[in-house]
Amino acid sequence: GIANWDIPNSLKERTETEIKKRKKVRNTVHTTTEVETDVKNHDEPAKITADDDVDVTVYGKDLVERLVEDVNGQSLKPDGELSSENEIRSCLDPKGPQPVILMSLGRSGSSSTWQVIGSLTGQETKSVEYTGSSREESIRFFNKIGPNEGGWWVMKYMCFMQRVFPKAGVVGFKWKPNRSILTMDASVNGLKLIGRLKDPKIKVVRLRRNLLDVLISRYKHKRSTEKVPAHCTVGDQECLDRQLKAGIGVKLPAHKVLRLLKTLTAEENEVDKQLKALGVPRIH
Repeated sequence: GIANWDIPNSLKERTETEIKKRKKVRNTVHTTTEVETDVKNHDEPAKITADDDVDVTVYGKDLVERLVEDVNGQSLKPDGELSSENEIRSCLDPKGPQPVILMSLGRSGSSSTWQVIGSLTGQETKSVEYTGSSREESIRFFNKIGPNEGGWWVMKYMCFMQRVFPKAGVVGFKWKPNRSILTMDASVNGLKLIGRLKDPKIKVVRLRRNLLDVLISRYKHKRSTEKVPAHCTVGDQECLDRQLKAGIGVKLPAHKVLRLLKTLTAEENEVDKQLKALGVPRIH
C-alpha cells in the first residue's frame, strides 16, 4: 500500500515556480570540467558537471537545497510499520522514478556518473550529497537523526523526490561511505530499511574507482589554490593550461600512499560486506 503523503500546497506552488525557471542547455565539454550557467531570476549561477555531448537540465542553484530543507522539515512519515516479517508499507510509487543511492568515495567521478545515469534514463536531477560531503558532515547528519528514527529518513527523501521530479527516470542522492559512518545507528537503520523494501526497491549503485587514482586525485585536489583551481569553466584555456602544468612532476609520498591504499581497500571491502549482510540491493 502506498501511503497518502502529499506535498503541502504552498511547497507545491513554490517548487513548480522554481522548476519553470530552469533552462535546458547543451554543452560539449570534457569530463570533470565544471560548467557555470547563469539562470534567470537566480542570484548565483548554477554549477553542474557535464560529460561529452550530454543534454544538461540546469536548476536554480538553491532549488535542491531548499527542497532538502523542506524534506527535513516535514513531520510526516510513511503510513505503516512492518506489515509482516519482512514487508513494509511504503510511500514509494512503483510506477515513479527509480530510487537510487550512488555510494562512492570522494574523487571517484560520482558527479559525472550521476549525471550520465540521469541523462540516459530521461531527466538529469541535481546530484546531492545528502548525508554529507565529508566525514565530519556525515557524522553530524546521522547524529542529528539519532538512533530511534528507524531509517525513515531514506524513505522520506525518496518519496519526496519522486513527487518533485515525476518525469525523471532516477531520483536519489550520493552517499560517501566510511566504515565508522556505516556503523552509526541512523546509518544502519537506513540500510536495514532499504534491505526490507520490496516494490519498489531502493537500489545502491556501488561505484569503486581505482584507489590509486582516488589518492592521486585527492593529492592534486588538496594542492589546488586560487592560482590553480580544482575545476575550470568551459572555454577557459588559461585555467586548463595551469591545470596541466600543475599536474606535471607530481611526487607522492610512497610510504603514505601504500598505507592509505591498505586502509581504504579494507574499508571499501567492509562496506560491501555490510551491504550484503543487510540485504541491500546493489549494482556494482
